[in-house]
Amino acid sequence: MHANVASTLLALLAWSAHVEASTYSDINGSSRFFEKLGLTPAEKEHLSQRLGSADLDDVSTLDPSERSTTACLFASVVFGSKFVGQSASGYQDVVEINWSNTCWLEPQCIVQPTSAQDVSKAMVIVTFLETKFAIRSGGHNPNPGFGGVGDEGILIDMSHMTEVTLSEDGSIASLGPGNCFGEAAKPLGSLGRAVHGGRNNQVGIGGYFLGGGLTYFNSIYGLGADNVVNYEIVLANSSIINANAEGNEDLWWALKGSGTNYGIVTRYDVQATDNGSYWFKAFYYAPKQIDVLLEVLQRCG
Repeated sequence: MHANVASTLLALLAWSAHVEASTYSDINGSSRFFEKLGLTPAEKEHLSQRLGSADLDDVSTLDPSERSTTACLFASVVFGSKFVGQSASGYQDVVEINWSNTCWLEPQCIVQPTSAQDVSKAMVIVTFLETKFAIRSGGHNPNPGFGGVGDEGILIDMSHMTEVTLSEDGSIASLGPGNCFGEAAKPLGSLGRAVHGGRNNQVGIGGYFLGGGLTYFNSIYGLGADNVVNYEIVLANSSIINANAEGNEDLWWALKGSGTNYGIVTRYDVQATDNGSYWFKAFYYAPKQIDVLLEVLQRCG
């Protein structure tokens, strides 16, 4: 073994002996942290040089800026081309994917996973280093700050996870959380199948299903979440599991409309239906008609 690599490994092991599991992580020590990230000796050497004299013995002593800076350092090594730093030429374009400019926050860095394994590594980093983070699917929610985080955190941008596949019998569509419904509909439609989802092509799949999801045909197929038969999800401890009617049933139930705080869903398996011809009618009313409209609705029950 090269002398520099050997000395680096010894230094990292020495650091490991003093690092305890953080409040949010079940990883004890940096050696396990590096192992979970799958770092090579060369990557460990690079990180050791960049860390310098940084005292990570007690992560809780670091301020939010130091935590996010350190987390982004590790993310840059782990994610490579899937990492977007603040100095990257395309950084602002990625920030502004969110539909509303009230959500255009500027994170310390952005990671763009392409697999559940990538998401798992992102969770290892943010939990061990106790770093704030946000997850963005389509970025369609206009509530201020949603799908974004400021300089004290990492944005996990799911836009590169755009899987759209159909089971052999055509009954189940598997959808990545980076899809918007307009894009997901195209390959399914070409096969004569559809999923009942967002009523706007720009609605992202992730936030939609986790929020319940209104469709054009609620009275026939229920809410969008009613049609999800399985969630592949990364938990806070970085484990990858499936939640469905036969395993992790409580989580499967909880994910059907109760929000985004149970983990990061990396695949939605959704019941597909025939992509047939449908007719519907929508009524639009002028603001000045609101009093009359409410009176009629009240009278008709």
